[in-house]
Amino acid sequence: ENGEEAYDHAPGFSDVVVELLHLEFSMPEVYALGKADPEYRDAMLIMAYLAQAEAYRSVRTSLLLSSAEKAPRLLLITSSHPGEGKTVTAVNIAAALVQTGRKVLLIDGDLRKPRLHKVLGLENTVGLTSCLTGNAELSDAITRTRVAGMDLLPSGAIPPNPSELLDSNAFDRLLARVLDEGAYDHVIL
Repeated sequence: ENGEEAYDHAPGFSDVVVELLHLEFSMPEVYALGKADPEYRDAMLIMAYLAQAEAYRSVRTSLLLSSAEKAPRLLLITSSHPGEGKTVTAVNIAAALVQTGRKVLLIDGDLRKPRLHKVLGLENTVGLTSCLTGNAELSDAITRTRVAGMDLLPSGAIPPNPSELLDSNAFDRLLARVLDEGAYDHVIL
């Protein structure tokens, strides 16, 4: 409104950057980007992303150098309250790790309000709960994302007993199996 025309365009690199990295822009910025010469629009989005990306690359470097032996393979992203950025942090740390050629498995362990599948634009019909309850094989539940080197084990159906499933021997065995098989350099939960 306000005389501004909504921009209409074919999805391109900048749209994927915005979608995958969850850049947030106010409406005037979006309108300005939409009116910008397409050649400069991508550059403008990338510039906005650079500060955020650098912060995640800094976390990646700290993780990779955190041990004299080798980098931790299993990472848990948690917080005390909802909405504090666990999902975005997990996806962006995974993205920073795959940029170095590592393979990463994201596991959506939020069995109450799972979001990783939504963020990555994937289905959530078969997942972690399916594996833990014996209703699916792990290999059938893991899904490739659009990001090369990054796979997702979505949460699956929301169970009536999420705490019990995550505190089960089945969950311990699943994590041990993923780590022992060596298909992934890092597992982010």
